[in-house]
Order: sequence, then structure tokens, then C-alpha cells
Amino acid sequence: MATVRTPAEQQSIYKFMLKSLQEYPSEAVSYLNFEVSRFDDNEELQQGYQRLSKTGRQNLYDFFNNKSSSTRSNSRTREAHHRKKPRNEYRSFATEPHSITPKSSTQYPKQIQQPPSSPNSFFTQTSGLIHSWKLKQKSKNKLGIELNALISRCTKLSQLIEIIHTLKNDKQVMETSWDIRLIHKLLHKAAEFSSSHSSNFDGVFSDIIRFKSSYESKTCILLLKLIKLNLNFSDGKKLVLGNAAEVSVIQQWGIKPNVAIYSAFITVCAKTGQFDSAWQLVCGDNPVMAPHLPLKADSITCLNLLTACAEAGRYAEAKTLVLGDGDTDTTSLMQQWGIKADVAIYNAFITVCAKTGQFDSAWQLVRGDKPVMAPHLPLKADSITCMNLLAACAEAGRYAEAKSLVLGDGDTNTDTASLMQQWGIKPDVAIYNAFITVCAKTSQFDSAWQLVCGDKPVMAPYLPLKVNQITCLNLLTACAETGRYAEAKSLLLSDGDTDTDTDTASLMQQWGIKPNVAIYNAFITVCAKTGQFDSAWQLVCGDKPVMAPHLPLKADLITCINLLAACAEMERYAEAKSLVLGDCDTDTASLMKLWGINPDVA
Repeated sequence: MATVRTPAEQQSIYKFMLKSLQEYPSEAVSYLNFEVSRFDDNEELQQGYQRLSKTGRQNLYDFFNNKSSSTRSNSRTREAHHRKKPRNEYRSFATEPHSITPKSSTQYPKQIQQPPSSPNSFFTQTSGLIHSWKLKQKSKNKLGIELNALISRCTKLSQLIEIIHTLKNDKQVMETSWDIRLIHKLLHKAAEFSSSHSSNFDGVFSDIIRFKSSYESKTCILLLKLIKLNLNFSDGKKLVLGNAAEVSVIQQWGIKPNVAIYSAFITVCAKTGQFDSAWQLVCGDNPVMAPHLPLKADSITCLNLLTACAEAGRYAEAKTLVLGDGDTDTTSLMQQWGIKADVAIYNAFITVCAKTGQFDSAWQLVRGDKPVMAPHLPLKADSITCMNLLAACAEAGRYAEAKSLVLGDGDTNTDTASLMQQWGIKPDVAIYNAFITVCAKTSQFDSAWQLVCGDKPVMAPYLPLKVNQITCLNLLTACAETGRYAEAKSLLLSDGDTDTDTDTASLMQQWGIKPNVAIYNAFITVCAKTGQFDSAWQLVCGDKPVMAPHLPLKADLITCINLLAACAEMERYAEAKSLVLGDCDTDTASLMKLWGINPDVA
């Protein structure tokens, strides 16, 4: 039966931990994150940590991880001049009266000796650590620290899964209660592989929750991040909500769901197309966060709900959440919850509008009869607002509004300043790139080209603001949309790349930007749309190819698809055959084989 401690006892334990760890704050961060530190062999601290409440542990994490820079500076100075034995308060909770003198930092390895990565697998290394623990050559705490170091060395998700599988397949390991910091380390590490395919995370959640430990709210949030990477709604539901036949996992652990857990669950719903499950938390028959309930939604809840609305294309719910209904004078959910909308909320709402074809609702926030973000109002738009509005302009084909936002109207006698100028926001490369996208989608090529090659360019080699590869891609997209081959050629290819006698550098050369495969692929699309097949083919099979098997830059599948589109437009069967099939009569390999590309259905 768990020991129940009074608030005074818990406060006493917390003060002991805080005072002890403050001797060496930087070491305390390592200790609390279950990494190698000078406190590792201090049994009294270990006992104190185990006796702390979950709230006390979280407070310690927050205290040492969120110290101000000045405090950190002072603590470093104190550590440098305070190398002495810990004071007697270390003995406050000792089970036996004995003096503990931590080893000096030079005696504590800052990194566990790393076994050779080959031929030893992570399975072998994990098994070796478990074996030495079973032989009582190391304590459970020491095993946890060395497992932590091994986890840190994982560079692939498969290596982490090897460790987890090795641990879960050992009966003694699974019957032992582990420090929650080890579980957190596994989850933090899994999150580092966020670019892995979702299926690669299959089973990791169910494996991790089998470990015995004192699970905390923080653990649940980390588990939900893992579930989001796995795109597995059923695991999220099992963890947070349970079902009619079984209570949720967090209820089984004795954890009361809080706003942070529900907010994290909403992100899982957003990623897995389960909008209704997210919305039920605040507007269902049995809501868990509502004005009349003890648990209230917060601004993060609202942001996550708006993300879910954007993913699911649910404008009505987003409007209910942020704006309410002016026609029926119904207050928004945020007003009912007592949450004041800020710029981040409105920015997220604009994204919903962009994805649901509700441009006017987005534009009303800055230029309507009752704007909420304006130069004369306390709430100011920011650069993210501008990016999101430009995305909405691109989706809705609204060039005039995009121009008023970024450029203003220099063509008129009034010389009206842009909205961004009025807001005091200086456009950067990302803003101009987004504006070029609007121009491409609204056939306003000249406005886009003027930004780099006009009478008053805003991005040029001699100006502080430089274009980047995304600018070039967006300009090539605009060239393709409007059939402007000459400009695309001047952007990418110098005259030295062609048959002319001159050697004029391309714009990209002047800007110091090296073309990549994506740039060349976009140029091939321009060639396909403007009847310039030879210019596209020269990139891979000309006198001076830029993508070839013997060159550092290799063509990819998109290159092949774009070249085939160009072949189709210009009826060039021979080139298409040499690209995909080669010539069986002469036993000539296809270009794709030479490039090492396997044809797919596309």
C-alpha cells in the first residue's frame, strides 16, 4: 500500500531535494533527466526523489530547466569555487546514519564508455547491461543511467526499438519498477525520429506502457506525441478516454486528465482525421472542458482545436470557437471560457479560412468594418499573420489583396502604403516568396518578376535582402503558369550553358545560389509548357549535362516524370523510350537504370 504523506512532509522532502541539488545546478539538470551526474551514487537523494510527489518532481524539473541566464551564470561561478563535501542536510532522510561524499566530477565519467558499434548491435549491448545487473555488478539506478547513455547513442529508430524489444523480452526487467526518467528518455528519443514513416512506430506505445513505473502527466503528454507520430488514434483513445468495456490507461495509472493532456490528445485527433472526437471534449454531450466544469480549456486547447479544424476543413466550428455568430449575437466559445484571442489564435483561424475557401472571413480580421488587428488597435498583426493571409490569397486567387498587403499601391497618385508598412512589419524573403506564389496562381507574372528584375527590385545581389532557392522555385512555378520560358532560362542557365557566343551569368549565379534537382525539375516543367523540349533534354543528355550518373547531382523520379511530360507535349517517343526502357536491340540500358532509379506506377 502506498504511503500517504502530509503536505508538510512533502514540502520537507521537496526542500531537501532543492537545497541539495542547488549545490551543483548544472549537475542537477543531468540528474533530473536521468543522465550521468555527480549525484548518481547518492542514495539519500535517490530515496528523496522516489518519495517526492509528481507535482514536486515537476517543480524540480521546471526550477532547474528554466533558471534565468543570470542565475546560471552565478551557479557556474559558485560551482567553480565551491568544491566541497555536501553539507549535513544530505543526511536528513538516510535510512542508516552514514556520511556520503559524492565522488569528484573527475571521477564520474561524463559519458559511459561506448562499446564498438560493430559488430556489437544495440541488442547485444542492452543484453550485456541487463546481464551485469542480474549478476549484481551494478545497481538498478546505475543500469538505468547506462541504458540512458545507450539510448542517447541511437541514430536510427530501429536501434531504439532494438533496445525496447530487448528490455521487454526480459522477464526480470518487466517485473522491476523503473525510474520514470528512463521512460521519458525513451519517449524523448523516439520523438527525435519524427521524419520516420508512421508505420515504423507500430507497437512502440504498447511496449513502453508495459514497463512498471510511477507514470506522470508529463509521461502521458510524451506518449501522445509518440502516438501522433504513429498516426494511431486507437492508442490515443485507449490512453486518454478508454471505452465502454475498459477505463482509460491513465485512469488505471491513477492520473487525473488535465488540460495539457486533453490538448495533446486533440493534436492526435487532428493528425488522424478524428475531428469529432476532439470537438466532443468541448462541445459534446459530456464535455470535459466547459465553463460550468472545474476543468477549463486554455489558449493552447484553442490553437490545437483550430489546427484540427484546418486539417478537417471545419470552418463553422472554427468560427464558433473564435468569432461566435454576430447575426444571432452568440458569443464565441473562447469568450464563454474567458480566453482572450491573441495574434496566434487569429493566425490559426486564418489558416482555417484559407483551407476552407472562406477568404473574406480572414480578410475581415484586418480590413473589415470591425478589424481585430490594425495599426490603431492594441493587437498588432505579425509576420506569421502576413504569411497566412498570403496563403489565403493564393488559395482564393486574390491578387489585389495580396498586393495591398505587401506592396501597397505605388502606381496611384496617392502612393498608399502597404498594410505591412502600416503595421510596422518589414517584408522578408519568406513574405516575398509567398507573394510570388500568389502571383503565379493569379497570372500576375510581371509583379513577381519585378521583385528581382524590375526598376526597383527588393531582392538583388547588391541589396541586403537576398533571394533563396525557394524564391527560384516559386519564380519557375510562375514562369510555368504564364508560359515565360525566356525569364526561366535567364534565371537558371547562363549563356555559357547554351550555344551562344556570350557567357552571361544566370541570375542564380549572380545571386550565388547553386541549383539543385528540385530547381532543374521545375525548369523542365517550364520547358514542357513552352515547347522547349531540347532545353529540358540538354540537362540530362546534352554536351554539358547537369544531372548524369557520373555527376554529383543525380536525377530523381520527379525529373523522370517531368521529362516524360515534356516528351508527351512535344511527341518525342524516342527520348521517352531511352529514358524508361532503353534499347533491347542494342542492349542499351535505360537512363533510369543508369541513374539507379526504379520505375514506379507513376
